[in-house]
Amino acid sequence: MEDEFATFVRSALARAGTEADETDLAVIRLADAAYGPDREALMSADLSAAPVEHDCDPSRPPSGTGRVR
Repeated sequence: MEDEFATFVRSALARAGTEADETDLAVIRLADAAYGPDREALMSADLSAAPVEHDCDPSRPPSGTGRVR
C-alpha cells in the first residue's frame, strides 16, 4: 500500500506528464525531510510587516526604497 506522500508526489508529477519510480520518491522524500520544515515555516510566516519593493527587478539588488505599510 502506498502512503499519502507517495500518492501526492506521483499524482503531481503525473499531472506534469512525468512518472516517478521508487528512486525518484526516495530523493523527493530526502529533499522534503531536509527542506520541508524550513519551507513550511516560511510559508506560514507573517510577512505583512516586510517592506514592499515596488520596483522589484530580480536582475538588480534591492533598491532599499520599500516602505512598511
